[in-house]
Amino acid sequence: TRVIPDIALVVPFFLVIRKLGLLDSLGSLVLTYLAVTVPFTVFILVQFFEGLPDELDKAARVDGCSRFQALVRVFLPLSMPSLVAVILFTFLTSWNEFLLALMFTQTEASQTLPIVLAAFTSDFTISFSFINAAGVLAIVPPVVVAVIFERYIVSGLTAGAVKGEKGHCLGTHLFRTCRKEVLQRLSRRKGSEPRHSGQGIHRPFGAVGLWQVHDVEHDRRA
Repeated sequence: TRVIPDIALVVPFFLVIRKLGLLDSLGSLVLTYLAVTVPFTVFILVQFFEGLPDELDKAARVDGCSRFQALVRVFLPLSMPSLVAVILFTFLTSWNEFLLALMFTQTEASQTLPIVLAAFTSDFTISFSFINAAGVLAIVPPVVVAVIFERYIVSGLTAGAVKGEKGHCLGTHLFRTCRKEVLQRLSRRKGSEPRHSGQGIHRPFGAVGLWQVHDVEHDRRA
């Protein structure tokens, strides 16, 4: 859907939406916008998650986390830049879209803001005052959202775009910062002090919940 021009998708989308009885409704726009934006967002997120090391999942499982807890407590904080980037991409694409909204909506109840802006221009008169006022209202939300999440947009898109030799993302500076915070939280939960047992000393391995046993006699000889 990102390679094919939007004008080539109008007829297939129109036939499907008419068969579903969703013409002139917000449901038609939701369906078409999902078909346009979901493939790109899935591509970005898949590339990002494939770059995350498997050791994070193993460390979370050793600490007692289930699959869902590992996803919520470890991977979601690390994937926040990519999630914000794809959410902003979806929002801005849907907010600015004009052609599909023009073809599938007829009444003001289902029309989007770009269609309402275009309605202020007729064959004989142009209401510049209404166009200027509506234009300001149209650009304020995207500008505010883009300014707030500016640092996530570039880092999130580049984190899932290109990989190095070992499959890790090139934007490792952002990944390491997020990973450090998550690992510190896991270390505080488990405790960073060495624990004594009958066979040896349990020491933290890799600053997470993996514990490595060192023999006391071996340490003394060393």
